[in-house]
Amino acid sequence: SQGFLAIADISGYTKFVRSHNLRTLPFVGKKMRRTSDEHAETVITDLLEVIIDTVGASMTVNKLEGDAVFFVKESDQPDEEVSSLIPKLLEVFDAFQRRLYDLIYCQVCLCDCCQQMGDLKIKLVVHFGGFYVKQVAHFEEVAGEDVILVHRLLKNTLNSNEYLLVTPKVQQLARQELAHLEF
Repeated sequence: SQGFLAIADISGYTKFVRSHNLRTLPFVGKKMRRTSDEHAETVITDLLEVIIDTVGASMTVNKLEGDAVFFVKESDQPDEEVSSLIPKLLEVFDAFQRRLYDLIYCQVCLCDCCQQMGDLKIKLVVHFGGFYVKQVAHFEEVAGEDVILVHRLLKNTLNSNEYLLVTPKVQQLARQELAHLEF
């Protein structure tokens, strides 16, 4: 098969979950850490749902990968499908920020998680390439070199924790949809 492969990753997640500066306080520290851990997982789950809901039927969720969502869309007509796909993917950034703003605006908790959630951002990598679908037990797994490429592109040296990274093939296909963006 061939099609669009995308991964949306919440950047700042590891720091967000690990930084609990009250953990050294005896009784209060342990309770605050547990509260912060629970709130962190709730916030990340909420934000992952926003990403999935925003992309909607444009792509299929292939798998959840901790703080990331891996999407796939088989496509025999990428020139036509890219015009509806790219705007949906770009919409993820605004939807993510709106939901984060709502969470921050409504929060009254003083745990580390709730105080630091404003640092969370979204990274999105999009590629068009080949892949194959294999069955593992009762799961469908997408595999191949292009699947590996998308994951490797997420591990880059860009000096930013919020971006849309498109491969040259997607840039070529989506020239019109991406014209207003800076490369």
